Amino acid sequence: MSNDISTDLLEKFSQIGLKLTAEKDVNKLLELILTECIKITDSDAGSIYIKEQVEENPQIIFMYTFNTSMSFPFKSFKMPINMNSISGACAMTGDIYNFKSMSDTLEILGFHHNRSFDESYGYKTCNMLVIPLKNYSNEIIGVLQLINKKIDPTFRFTAYSNDFVTHVTPYGVSDEKIVGALASQAAMLIERGILFNDIEHLLDSMIDTLVTALDSRDPITAGHSKRVANYAVALAKTVNLVDYGPYADFFFSEDALKELYIAGMLHDVGKIGVREYVLMKRNKLSDDCIDLIRWRYKYISRLISESSELATSVNFTPETLKETLSKLEAINIGGFLKDEDCDLLNTLKELTIADPEGSVVPFLTPEEYEFMSVARGNLTSRERKEINDHAIHTFNILNGIEWTRNLKLVPRIAADHHEKLNGAGYPEGRDAAHLEMRSRILAVADVFDALTAKDRPYKPAIPIPKSIEILEDDASKGGLDADLVVIFKNERAYERI
Repeated sequence: MSNDISTDLLEKFSQIGLKLTAEKDVNKLLELILTECIKITDSDAGSIYIKEQVEENPQIIFMYTFNTSMSFPFKSFKMPINMNSISGACAMTGDIYNFKSMSDTLEILGFHHNRSFDESYGYKTCNMLVIPLKNYSNEIIGVLQLINKKIDPTFRFTAYSNDFVTHVTPYGVSDEKIVGALASQAAMLIERGILFNDIEHLLDSMIDTLVTALDSRDPITAGHSKRVANYAVALAKTVNLVDYGPYADFFFSEDALKELYIAGMLHDVGKIGVREYVLMKRNKLSDDCIDLIRWRYKYISRLISESSELATSVNFTPETLKETLSKLEAINIGGFLKDEDCDLLNTLKELTIADPEGSVVPFLTPEEYEFMSVARGNLTSRERKEINDHAIHTFNILNGIEWTRNLKLVPRIAADHHEKLNGAGYPEGRDAAHLEMRSRILAVADVFDALTAKDRPYKPAIPIPKSIEILEDDASKGGLDADLVVIFKNERAYERI
């Protein structure tokens, strides 16, 4: 019989150990530790306190409590580490306290057990086992309290009843050893969890700082990275929920979602390598260049007004020159170049005028012509390539970081957000066979935010229905993932952030 009990206990220990080791979240770990210790000792209730991570005057924090018989309101609070409370004394001395009766506290600790909680809720604490949680360095990081060891583990107490005295039994030495062994393992796992959380917070704060620095270079698009990350995670979570289409059985784990979120936050970090002038270019020519053209046209206008011969040779009058300047100013801020605009630019490119000193004054310099004749948008082919190269910079910057195993794909996911399924994207022209699912998701999120953003002074926000149509059109041409666009539209994933 003794061997059967030992075998059963060993099996329980093994199962509990596996559960504890697999859990990384500190709060879930605390809950798991407490509930498993309550089960293995047949306790009715228990609590866990964790020592504050501060150097001076640390306290213990009431972190979690559980009661199998009754429900009580929970409120976290702090207690000093001293000999004025049971948990405070345990945290101070590192001793195990096994109170067969709560009246024992007077003899052992020098004070009466505080029964105010019991009296308020009709509960009765009859006995208690208090175990310190010590890490591998034998430092106390918390306290575990177990309350009311039950004769029948399935029994449930009721408020203000007399069952408490008749249905409890004192904790034995074996309980101390069992819980002590679990507490040692738990303490190390709790410390691991706290360290893991600290690293997570450090990473999150570094990412936020990096994105803030990027936003400061281009205030107009500030907030884009965070919105894209949120849209991407919302779409990925929606993929987890749908039961139709080719992705019905596709599921992203929490680690995969975290990796996607970080990639979304950092997908434009490569813009740090793009010249600020190009990054913030809003018109074809800068304000300084337009001002220079205005002054030059004012000078040319004066020359023409003073010489009819000059006016005839260039076929301009001060009035028509003023009209031409207005057209150039309009071309400078326009998105698309019309045929008549091209004709005007080609005419001006060939014209020059000589001033009285013999200097040749151009109506439009070769560089001005190059910038003004951009057919769509404001960027020349060289500037567009510089902007597009931000994806390469993103990969190189992120690939230089020693990512943990669960985040190792961040550089690739982030860098591929401008790639197309048909291979027509950039920077590498990767096609569907070489694109990670989360890069496809990020691409949908990036285009959607660029279309719907309300903070771009150079373009109005496109309404969501029209933006969805644009996504569908891109998908029909083999750019975006059509199945993801269907999910994004049908499930209104953009509303889930």
